Amino acid sequence: MPRKSDLEAMLREKDVALAGPIVSTQDDNPTYLVFVKAKILANGRREPTSFALNSITKAAVEMGVRVSFIIIDGEREDLDSSIKTMLVGKFPELVRNSFSTFNGKLADVWIEPKQVLEMAQRAEIESAISGFLGFLDVTAKSINFTQAENIPTPTALLRSIRVLAPCSVDEITSALAKNEFTVPNEVWLNHAMDKLRKSGFVLRKKNGQFILTLNGLTALGTTKNRLSPDVTRALAMAQKGR
Repeated sequence: MPRKSDLEAMLREKDVALAGPIVSTQDDNPTYLVFVKAKILANGRREPTSFALNSITKAAVEMGVRVSFIIIDGEREDLDSSIKTMLVGKFPELVRNSFSTFNGKLADVWIEPKQVLEMAQRAEIESAISGFLGFLDVTAKSINFTQAENIPTPTALLRSIRVLAPCSVDEITSALAKNEFTVPNEVWLNHAMDKLRKSGFVLRKKNGQFILTLNGLTALGTTKNRLSPDVTRALAMAQKGR
């Protein structure tokens, strides 16, 4: 059976620069996640090219290995997504989500676990993050674990906005607290709101307040009873006007 070392040898032969350790998904027939460091040449062409990576993928399949390439070009948003891909691929039973913020060569990483983690599990995840960032010459300033059972989901955020809109980050935080959710910090919430905005679910007004887009409203659907969003919103607006 082909080993990861066989894939690594092929990548070296093809002069593919890795941007992180190769991660294997936890399947009977695993896929190897290969993080590739991209560079832009003087003529504007990116290396490695899509053609080159597709050729490697086909060659790997022929030797019985499934490969998925993740391109990293150094953009912060790209790194955030790549760290999440690495963690979910390597720890599918432990990690639900992650997000990262960067300040120069320093990174703060937040992990949303699927369960209460043991010390050994935390240490393994921290080691994986530090090793991954090390490939990119980035240092983990902090690695934080949130409480799995109390972190608001994207749906919970959208529901709060639907009731309060237009609303500020502080108002959203207060609403979540009333519903017994735990917001790790303002950085976490701003990051989560930014993801909803980029997904087309919310709109940020010039004054910093948030409202739902049509996509956001559609995603939540409707209910027709005394607990419907329209009734809840009316009550919230009445309290605001007091």
